[in-house]
Amino acid sequence: LVVATNALAAATDIGAPGVPYHVMLRALLDCRTPTEAATLLQSAARSSSANYMIGSGDGLVVDAEARPGGFDAISWELPDDRGLLLHTNHFSVAPLRDLGGTDVGLMLMADSLFRLQRIRDLLRANPNPEVPDWQRILSDHAGNPAGICCHPDPEAQGLDRWTTAT
Repeated sequence: LVVATNALAAATDIGAPGVPYHVMLRALLDCRTPTEAATLLQSAARSSSANYMIGSGDGLVVDAEARPGGFDAISWELPDDRGLLLHTNHFSVAPLRDLGGTDVGLMLMADSLFRLQRIRDLLRANPNPEVPDWQRILSDHAGNPAGICCHPDPEAQGLDRWTTAT
């Protein structure tokens, strides 16, 4: 089983009781199959928002945008027609405004929209990417310093200076 995750933030992330993000992530990594992981994710009351991509070596994959809460606070997405799942740091499966909430991640990381757009554009130009293509895509600097490959903004202060970790 493989789990990839990225940060999401919603106005409902208020510290309500539930399974903390890192505990949920560890529990998902202990699952043997994607079905077991999906069942676990939707059976627990989570305390915070996060995006979880869950997959297996035999090609089964799903994306879960999870908000604080239980089963009804998850939006699921399957791969597109090419078998790809793409995600950045905003709610995109079911925008929170459609669910009566606020996507705080967009306020904190507006570049998330443009990074997702850029990845989609690069994939349109290369519809059958191989490993070297993915290396090139993930090294892209369009929108610098807040591109897909993000480097610390020399004009930003303190905690607002982040980088892409590989």
